[in-house]
Amino acid sequence: MFDEVVTGFRVDPGGMQAVWGIRGDLATYGKVLGGGMPIGVLAGDSRYMDALDGGHWNYGDDSVPMVAPTFFAGTFVRHPVVLAATRAVLEHIKGEGRALYDRVATRTETLVTELNGQLSDRGIATQIHGYKSWFVTDFGNATRSARCFIPMRGCRACMSRTAIPVS
Repeated sequence: MFDEVVTGFRVDPGGMQAVWGIRGDLATYGKVLGGGMPIGVLAGDSRYMDALDGGHWNYGDDSVPMVAPTFFAGTFVRHPVVLAATRAVLEHIKGEGRALYDRVATRTETLVTELNGQLSDRGIATQIHGYKSWFVTDFGNATRSARCFIPMRGCRACMSRTAIPVS
């Protein structure tokens, strides 16, 4: 099982699985795939996915699922607007290919370099790190209020009015 909710489609059309040269039996994807729309996707090998959708069948002909599909539902399950957005994202990625990812990575690298330069000009050590389309701030313990920028979700929260870290 490979969690690509954060990494999927951000760094490579094949996500971190492609970057690291591995392939999970199942993978999860999130709203990047839907262009920011609320979506969650579980994808993978047919030996696992067949339990969810009943196996290979075609809509509109006489074929039917070979096993009983698992019932699942939710607010945005198969929502037509979300599915249209997802299709548009996938077609855009397919149409642009590697050039899209290279262009975004170059822009992100330029942004990170400029931001770190601005921090350096103000006497603040380089604290923004990037990889492909991502960047994160890491001000650590530079100042008491800088702890508010720690990007590790779930480790610390911040009360914005007082800038006091809360565990």
